[in-house]
Amino acid sequence: MASDIKSGGNPNAAETETDINKLVAETLDKIIDVAKTVNEAIGNVNAPIGNIPDQSTTGTAAEEASVKFLSEGIGNIVNVVLKDVESADNGTDKRLKMGGG
Repeated sequence: MASDIKSGGNPNAAETETDINKLVAETLDKIIDVAKTVNEAIGNVNAPIGNIPDQSTTGTAAEEASVKFLSEGIGNIVNVVLKDVESADNGTDKRLKMGGG
C-alpha cells in the first residue's frame, strides 16, 4: 500500500508509510497476540460456539476457564481497536463515528 502511494508521487507518502507501520506495530500485532491467546483458550474443541449443553448440567472448571479466557481475549481485541475512542477524557473529535455522517 505504501509503495503504491510512493510510486504515485504522493507528497504525503512518508507520513502515510509511518502511519501504516504504526498501525501494524501497535494495533494489528496486538490483535494477533490476543487472537493466539483466545485460540489457546479454545484449544481443540470441535463443538460450535453456540452448542448449549443440557440446562440441568453444570459446566466443568475447564469449560469455565475457557469461557473466561475467550471473553477476556475478545475484550482485549475491542480495547486495542477502540483505544481512546469514546473515553470520558476525550473531546468530541475522538468520538466513534457510525454510518455515513
